[in-house]
Amino acid sequence: MRVDDAGDTLWTETIPTVPFGGATSVVQTRDRGFLVAGMVAGSGPNGSTVYLARLSTDPNSVQPRIPSVPTYCLSQNYPNPFNSSTHIRIEIPRASRVTLTIYNSLGEKVSVVVDDLLRPGNHVLRFNAGDLSSGNYFYQLYTESHREIRMMTLVK
Repeated sequence: MRVDDAGDTLWTETIPTVPFGGATSVVQTRDRGFLVAGMVAGSGPNGSTVYLARLSTDPNSVQPRIPSVPTYCLSQNYPNPFNSSTHIRIEIPRASRVTLTIYNSLGEKVSVVVDDLLRPGNHVLRFNAGDLSSGNYFYQLYTESHREIRMMTLVK
């Protein structure tokens, strides 16, 4: 919506509603347009996607975009289930000390895939199950500001 100095509506723009999501912030810009920020649940790699729409002074101009908001992401291993080795993709938004640890179903540490300073970006790490027996295992991504855990299944 755009209003003039008297408070009269000059134009409005409807942004479609999204199940389990919506605008979380609306800010008026210096050119009297608006920035609308929100989240759509269940659509991104971590279960949600952040969106930002700029509503300018032109009533026909809506420029939605998904900003490149840096986030950590621990993807599901592939293949899963796996036999002897699998790949795990992680996304790191900034240089960070990263530890990727594998645990058995009793919570015992069975392997450390990486424990190092990694540069920002996507990394695909290979995990070789070696002498481990068939079963469910958990892998944890740990940094100074993020922790995420997933499960994988080893079938021999």
